Amino acid sequence: MLFDEQRIRGVTDLLSLLDSPRERARKGPVWYRGLTSVRYKLIPTLARPPFRLEHERGLLNVFKQNAVQFLDQRPQSQWEWLFLARHHKVPTRLLDWTESPLIGLYFAVHSLDGVTRNDEKDGALWVLLPRRLNEEAGIKQADARGLPIFEDDDEYLQNYLPAKLASELTSRLLPAAGIAIRHSKRMQAQYSVFTVTHRDQTPIESIGRGAHVGRYIIPSSSKARIRRQLEGLGVDSLTVFPELDNAASLARRRYDG
Repeated sequence: MLFDEQRIRGVTDLLSLLDSPRERARKGPVWYRGLTSVRYKLIPTLARPPFRLEHERGLLNVFKQNAVQFLDQRPQSQWEWLFLARHHKVPTRLLDWTESPLIGLYFAVHSLDGVTRNDEKDGALWVLLPRRLNEEAGIKQADARGLPIFEDDDEYLQNYLPAKLASELTSRLLPAAGIAIRHSKRMQAQYSVFTVTHRDQTPIESIGRGAHVGRYIIPSSSKARIRRQLEGLGVDSLTVFPELDNAASLARRRYDG
């Protein structure tokens, strides 16, 4: 992997690691993904039981069938439909990452199934070099900071489109990384970027020699402290999920005891 699994016991630990000569010397983009358990693998929801790749078309078709009535503007591409489905918890081949280490740290200490769920387990802040991952998948771009974009006509990612996978059954590509148009406030607030799997669902950390990925460990005993520190820095539920319900929740919190 990229580096030894150093431990982060507070926000200052993360900032010190990011300011190390090795990190400052890195060229190209760096992405982050926080997970509340070190046991969780870097695989998308469609690769987790009971779901499988062959379920993708059925899931998307039923979602489309019923979603249009709720939309002010209908998605104009396959990728837009896939991102909308992902936003609403339909299993997809997409895996969320962020360009912000603090947002990544937030997700390492906040479970989406209840904030303190998994507090007894060590968490992980994964670090990805997306261009190196793309090189593993055979995607090489001349621009040292350039990445493909999730648009239907992108020459690098079109082979990952749902329709493309459904039309041919033999190719097996490794996961690829790309940027996406941030259609929602949530995507912008989270500095969202994504990886996408193809037919091969190998966890990202198990690909090649691991030169594209590494992780920091968040000790279980440090999670509550890190949550307090992040909130003090303004990294809370409302900034990460800028939605009306979270504005109401934040207003209530000081009175709920």
